[in-house]
Amino acid sequence: YFRSLPQGCYRTYEPHLIGLIMNENTGDFLSLERAEILCSMSFFLLKGFLSEQSRHSCCSFSSVQTADIVSWLLKAFVLSGESPSLLQEASVGTHLNCHYLASLQALPRKTDSKGLVGDFANKIDEVPKFLRFSSADMEHLEKHVSEFFNQLPDVPIVCISMLGGDFVNVLGEALLLPSLFPAWMLLSRFDSTNKPTTMLLPVDSISKEAHNEDSSIKELDNPTRASDKNWKCPWSCTIIDYVAPTFRKLLKDNFRSLSGAIDIPKDGQANTVRWWSDRMKLNNDLNEILENMEKLWLGPWKYLLLGHQSADQHSEAVLENLITGLESEFKLEANPALIKVILGGVASVDELKECVSQLVSYKAYFGRGGCCGRDRLRAFSCQIDAEALVPLEHLCNGVVNELSELVERTPVILVLDTDVQMLPWENLPVLRNQEMYRMPSVRSIFLALTRSTNHQKDASVIDPPFPVIDPFNAFYLLNPGGDLISTQEEFDQLFRNYEWKGNAGDAPTAEELVLALRNHD
Repeated sequence: YFRSLPQGCYRTYEPHLIGLIMNENTGDFLSLERAEILCSMSFFLLKGFLSEQSRHSCCSFSSVQTADIVSWLLKAFVLSGESPSLLQEASVGTHLNCHYLASLQALPRKTDSKGLVGDFANKIDEVPKFLRFSSADMEHLEKHVSEFFNQLPDVPIVCISMLGGDFVNVLGEALLLPSLFPAWMLLSRFDSTNKPTTMLLPVDSISKEAHNEDSSIKELDNPTRASDKNWKCPWSCTIIDYVAPTFRKLLKDNFRSLSGAIDIPKDGQANTVRWWSDRMKLNNDLNEILENMEKLWLGPWKYLLLGHQSADQHSEAVLENLITGLESEFKLEANPALIKVILGGVASVDELKECVSQLVSYKAYFGRGGCCGRDRLRAFSCQIDAEALVPLEHLCNGVVNELSELVERTPVILVLDTDVQMLPWENLPVLRNQEMYRMPSVRSIFLALTRSTNHQKDASVIDPPFPVIDPFNAFYLLNPGGDLISTQEEFDQLFRNYEWKGNAGDAPTAEELVLALRNHD
């Protein structure tokens, strides 16, 4: 590019470069790189707009307007259709899946004498549509987004991302916050039948202020231990280490506890008692972390993680009354899907009042849990007069009388970004009776649904080249250390009834383990 520039135009190269990035290029293999550059420029300029410091006039970026940034972001959205990580809808494994599926596209399409390669290629052709838009033309964007929502399942998908770093600074300046939060949680919920719901929640640290040395799991009094194993954290460093720092320590203590369990001397009664005491403490510490996540981070919005009620207990009249009241009293255009989730979850009039009050104050864009007081978000909240609170309370009191008892719910599919997937979300107190599933990305959900639909239409259809797990083709290891006799007795017959293959009471050799992994799902 620089070779093609006329001499003396180095001061005005930016518009030419931006035009080159925005324009279509035949045979372009750098679409993701272009998308990242556009995102980075947009974010850089957004910070400049919000900053109190004036931008340098010598830079051509000083003349860029907000409308330009919107067009850049739309272009980046289309270009990044291949990369779910750029769309903030990916979790672990998606990066590898993208490369795996991209390599399948490069396979030859020739048909051999048996026609197998041709069939294989046809199945491969189904895969890319789940990874990217069929056209990079901006005018087709609306069509592709509509198709995206039409392909969603009936059960809710909940995506959770944790935003830190520069996002914190930008939000702090945009919302005029008196002090910054370590992170913000972006919680999205959508399915094929309801309007999507997105909520941005401030996140503060849930760690204790001080920890005594006695809080760590101590080594057992056992001089005959074979070796001390070092725990390796499965992630390097994420925002979770700042907002939930005790979780990493908890996993490390758990590893040390389990590593020392097999080395307890047979006559070490005191060690056994202490070991079980440590296990109970770890369990209590984990429960405290989960309770704090629910109370301090999610607050009343924890019900966004629940599934639909299998039997709809809410009459249309109750829903309409609340929506109409919010529109007439507070000029709030309420999302019926969000109101329905709230009504289907709250267990008391106080919880309903808190949800409705936050909807009115923050126009359903933001929420807050227990880690954030009302005053901290006062700068951008809509102030509610004391007189307006009276009809709000009457509205909530009238609706609560119609709240239903606990009923069965549909499953929920969690899609977590890499910064939060190590946390045991499924074990939050509000979710302990909720059927939950995790998937690496929304696109992988589409692929699984399509594969299931093809099986229903034609039992002879060839599966696409994508990992499929047969739960009945299993291999088990039961009590390989030989020290859990009652556990073995409890499960041995159950596994035999399933007709699974496996080992019980002794450890397999390396060769047996290799064969087990090779021959079973």
